[in-house]
Amino acid sequence: MKIPQGAHEGQKLRLKGKSSKVGQAGDRGDVYVELHFTDDDTYRREGANVITVKRLRPLAFLDGTEVVVATLDGGRVKLKVKPGSRPGQRMRIPGRGFMTASKVRSDLFVQLEVDLPLDAAHRFVYEQLER
Repeated sequence: MKIPQGAHEGQKLRLKGKSSKVGQAGDRGDVYVELHFTDDDTYRREGANVITVKRLRPLAFLDGTEVVVATLDGGRVKLKVKPGSRPGQRMRIPGRGFMTASKVRSDLFVQLEVDLPLDAAHRFVYEQLER
């Protein structure tokens, strides 16, 4: 079965004449398949758009940085994270999401999150900063 580009959650696809024989005449009925998508570890759907998470060290939020993000088509995009950016903030990459039913690509959003190292040495530094 081929899933058409732009397929969406809950969409029903008809497979004409693909069920078992019905009645004496032996006519085959149709099969309907309802589509349900699951997220993976890298990407999740939010409406037509795609969300991925990029984890950054705390200083990257303060000083700014440049990150490389993998796209759905196997490409890579460089993004500049501005100094003073906040955890949870989203950066938009237009046209790098899913193909929609209207044959237009949705957007890919990169959600910035904090990557906190939790080893003893880093914990000591954070405790010193709190004082």
